[in-house]
Amino acid sequence: MTKCYCCSNLPFEQCCAPLLNNTHKANTPEALMRSRYSAFCTGNVQYLLHSSHSDYLHAENYQDNNIKAVNALKETIANTQWLGLHVLATAGDTVEFVAFFHDTHQGDPLTHAVPHQLHEISRFVYEHDRWLYLDGDIKAPIKLGRNSDCYCGSGKKLKKCCSS
Repeated sequence: MTKCYCCSNLPFEQCCAPLLNNTHKANTPEALMRSRYSAFCTGNVQYLLHSSHSDYLHAENYQDNNIKAVNALKETIANTQWLGLHVLATAGDTVEFVAFFHDTHQGDPLTHAVPHQLHEISRFVYEHDRWLYLDGDIKAPIKLGRNSDCYCGSGKKLKKCCSS
């Protein structure tokens, strides 16, 4: 079985797949955030739209039947190799996380390169019997040391995994 993209150490089929297939709903903001990360990894644009609050879509000027949103998401997915997810904190309706990635559009070398980071504190809202992504604040990248857990979710130290 394939491990879940969200680095939960659970099989994808038991973790995020039921949410991405809309057979289950996320029961916490963290579960929704993890499933959204998996949606980026698998290219599931419809799930990303479906799990976003309408205020977020309007704030990002995604109008015209979400054509702009779809195109922006497709471009992000096409130009990004997601490497791992670390959930740093959860509190109420917020989740702080770091997603590690290579920007393939910018010509990042895909091996032995320091990855980019999306460090965000995301806000979620519970509406119409489900959690939705509302918005987020981007934070400075976290500092990784050689003895930090590897960003890929292997459970190994960075110095023994992706940076070796």
